Amino acid sequence: MNKLKNKLLVQQNISIQELLKKFNSTGRKTLIVIKNNILKGTITEGDARRALIKKKKLKSDISRIYNQRPKFLFQKNYSDSKAKKLLLQFTLDTLPVVN
Repeated sequence: MNKLKNKLLVQQNISIQELLKKFNSTGRKTLIVIKNNILKGTITEGDARRALIKKKKLKSDISRIYNQRPKFLFQKNYSDSKAKKLLLQFTLDTLPVVN
């Protein structure tokens, strides 16, 4: 589980180019953005694509293109049914669970 968790995490200050490499290596469509091990948001391949279409440079960091208000669950309130409800209600493929 820890390996999977680390695969899904990216730092808030990485470049779009590094982000694209991470998407490529993980095969995921959504990654979790963190800073100092704190959830900051989520970012999708579509977010990166839209940034490039808007002429953002590959070397630009992702700090202005990720979703800064992600859906998430607190670990103490987690249940499979709550997670499933959120995933279906908001058509999510990744749902962070935080302490």
